[in-house]
Amino acid sequence: MAPALLACIRIPEAVAATGVAILQRCDSLVDQVNPHLLSDLAVCADLAMAAIRCAIYNVRVNLSALDDPADRTAVETTVGQILSHALLLIQRVAPRIWNRAENG
Repeated sequence: MAPALLACIRIPEAVAATGVAILQRCDSLVDQVNPHLLSDLAVCADLAMAAIRCAIYNVRVNLSALDDPADRTAVETTVGQILSHALLLIQRVAPRIWNRAENG
């Protein structure tokens, strides 16, 4: 059971981390992308944020099955940091996208 539980935690953690990488890439592309593709970039950022949240839900649902409180705390800390970073990124990138779309 332990290896399966670990996979049920680590895989969605990796999905969430990948979502953060996508948000970082979106942020780096705001000033480079063709203006006609800005809405696509916004969709990409929103889908990355949704993937992050969903992945974290899947991690959190499995936390109660962890026997070691230190392991639970470590996982909670990791996903909390991922979510905090993602929120900062989406709050930065979305307005930048729409500002560029409106102002050229």
